Amino acid sequence: LEARLHRRRFDACRRAHPSGTSLCLADALAPADVAFPVAQAAGLPSARALEAACRSAALSLGGLARCLRDACLSLYVCGGRDGGQQWNSAERFDPSRGAWEELP
Repeated sequence: LEARLHRRRFDACRRAHPSGTSLCLADALAPADVAFPVAQAAGLPSARALEAACRSAALSLGGLARCLRDACLSLYVCGGRDGGQQWNSAERFDPSRGAWEELP
């Protein structure tokens, strides 16, 4: 019921304030160089929710959720202190390989 009410109000708002374009969110997200940073900034749960809620966005995002999931699986450790010694290095742990990698 709430979804239908929202849809009616949204349609009425669009009729009252036409945008003059037929573009939608899926069109804006179509280029991968746009979609991936947006999905990455929003986070994996938000990207998956958008895919579930909007068929056209799911098609635009394609396999980005998987890429985003893979990109989010690394653990980064930067600097620190061990007793009296300071560390100014950065390392990344990749759980798929089970290995740490020193970063430049």
